[in-house]
Amino acid sequence: MARGNLSARKVETLKKPGRHSDGDGLLLVVRESGAKSWLQRVSIAGKRVDLGLGIYPDVSLSEAREKAQENRRAVAEGKDPRKIKAATVAALKAAQEADPAASGPMTWAQACEAFHRLNEASWRNSKHAAQVLTTLNTYTPKMRDLPVAEVTQREVYDALSAIWLTKPETARRVAQRIGKVLQWARANGEYPGSPLDLMAAVKAGLPSQKQVSKVQHHKAVPYADVSTFIEALSTCQAMPSTRLSLEFLILTASRSGEVRGALWQEIDTQARLWVIPAERMKADREHRVPLCDRALAILEEIEPLRREDGLIFPGMQQGRPVSENTYVKLMRELGFPATAHGFRSSFRQWVAECTNVPREVAERCLAHVTENAVERAYQRSDHLDARRDLMDQWSRYIDPETQEVVVDLAEIKAKRA
Repeated sequence: MARGNLSARKVETLKKPGRHSDGDGLLLVVRESGAKSWLQRVSIAGKRVDLGLGIYPDVSLSEAREKAQENRRAVAEGKDPRKIKAATVAALKAAQEADPAASGPMTWAQACEAFHRLNEASWRNSKHAAQVLTTLNTYTPKMRDLPVAEVTQREVYDALSAIWLTKPETARRVAQRIGKVLQWARANGEYPGSPLDLMAAVKAGLPSQKQVSKVQHHKAVPYADVSTFIEALSTCQAMPSTRLSLEFLILTASRSGEVRGALWQEIDTQARLWVIPAERMKADREHRVPLCDRALAILEEIEPLRREDGLIFPGMQQGRPVSENTYVKLMRELGFPATAHGFRSSFRQWVAECTNVPREVAERCLAHVTENAVERAYQRSDHLDARRDLMDQWSRYIDPETQEVVVDLAEIKAKRA
């Protein structure tokens, strides 16, 4: 977080009545009586709104900045922080009413459930929402019945240290979620301490993860062998949904979940586009995928299997897509012990070694977000035309009958002109 105009020492010693700016709309209000409180100015629907962030020293400078940042993020996403706060109160009330024992101090389990209930609608999908609560329940069992107000560094340290080195990525996620629950409890008067200070102290006492936190790469089929795989795939006896969805995944360089959850309503055949809504994307923003001839042919081939659930590649059960494990099993049976996700690596390696395509075009094909917020504000183009050319060339390269080797987008565009 960017450094502001105020410091912890300055906030503590300020006595002059008035409003003292920390920057970005965050103000420390000092009254004639000496009382201090936090105020944030934001613009909602074109109108200036003042949001109260709490009384100092109950809310420290770092906590006020954290709250202000969360409010700015909410406003940027088109949400009203006042409504979020009202929903928080409602979630707290619902959690207390759902548990007869809730008349006493709020427990850690109740705080987790209330936090989850408040936020689940804003998370990108139901699977992610379920994972948040599941990880909290799984990795903090000894904290479950403990009053949230009594959670200390010791309980959090014990929960994280058990998985900090053996499951580093999971441990980092659990730590983040514990911190969020404590911040929620603090904002609702259920936790008296400083969540930021507690989590910082816990992490300071844990060993370094540098030796165990290396990126885990998905095993990929070499790009030169992808056409061989597709040839084997086209002649296998797998179910049409499995076989065609896996080929569609390769042709579009998409993630498994994006393809398996694809809906007919997302397809625009005339525009030759597959438009994936933001809520189904890892980066939480809409992604337009250009469709090559073979991808459109796959959609035409799978059309007779269309069902009421709207899934393009339905599984055996109504409302359920093709299983992720089905891909893994099929690839092994065909003699390619890799992962479906690995085909994205195959595509990226092919682009790097066999084309002169700019990096940002390749990254857009993969729906990777590499730029920061400022760069996103200026980079409005999703390079659709360039991506369409590239994906057409990729489809020809991996076609067993017409495999091509080198790509020069300038030449392709010249031929089309």
